[in-house]
This record gives sequence, C-alpha cells and structure tokens, in this order.
Amino acid sequence: MQGLARYLNCFDGVADSMRDVLLLVGRIFIATVFLMTVSGGGPADFYLKSLNYPAPQFMAMLAHLAEWIIVVTLILGLATRPGALLAVVFLVIAVLTAHLYWQYPAAQQPLQWVFLSKDIAITGGVLVLFVTGGGRYSLDAKLMGK
Repeated sequence: MQGLARYLNCFDGVADSMRDVLLLVGRIFIATVFLMTVSGGGPADFYLKSLNYPAPQFMAMLAHLAEWIIVVTLILGLATRPGALLAVVFLVIAVLTAHLYWQYPAAQQPLQWVFLSKDIAITGGVLVLFVTGGGRYSLDAKLMGK
C-alpha cells in the first residue's frame, strides 16, 4: 500500500509545480467554449423562441452579454470567481431549459445528449475555478499583490 501511496503522491508534486500554468490553460480552454458559442453568432433569438423563452430577442442579447463577460473574466483572470459563478448560472439555465434531450425528436436526442453532458462537464470545471480562483497568472492575483 505504501508503494501505491508513493506513486500517487508523485502526481501531487507535478500538480503543485504546474498549478498556476494549468489554471491559466484551464481558464482559457473553458473560456474558449463560451467564445466559440458567442462569436459563432447564429440566430440565438430564433433558438430561444423555439424553446418558448419569453422575449427571445432580449434573452438572446442577455445570453450573449453573459457569455462575453464569462470569456473576459476567465481569459484575463479578472473577477475569476464571480465570472465562474456567472458561468454556473448560465450553464444551469442551459441544462434545465435547452438540453432536455428526451424532449427532442429521436433523431436529435444524441446531439442534445452531447450538449447536456458538455454543459455538465463545463459546470464542474467552473466550479473548480470558483474554488481555486484564477491562479498566479491572473489579473486577480496581480491586483491582490500576489
């Protein structure tokens, strides 16, 4: 058992030594998902209308604004924790309203399953960022003098 513990502890050292670089890379990867969505454009209001959202044009504008805020906060590491919480709220709304795969026609269910699982995974990632913060390579750290 000691051999296994020693083996597993080597991962702790690697993770600790690369913590801040990996937090930066992770923030950028997560932000990229939101950037791809918001910069891809597309008729978000049409999509929200198909989901019976009230005021779909306004809601689409609000969603785009939220996504841009998430992108900026995560990439720059500025207000990382509030940005991560905004992402959680955004993703929970998406999961509960847009990706209920079983409500789609059978041909669309596999794609909606992918969207649902992607959003659940990203939610886990932004929750981790909420707990850890942006790391040393963030504007949050610079503003705090770290």
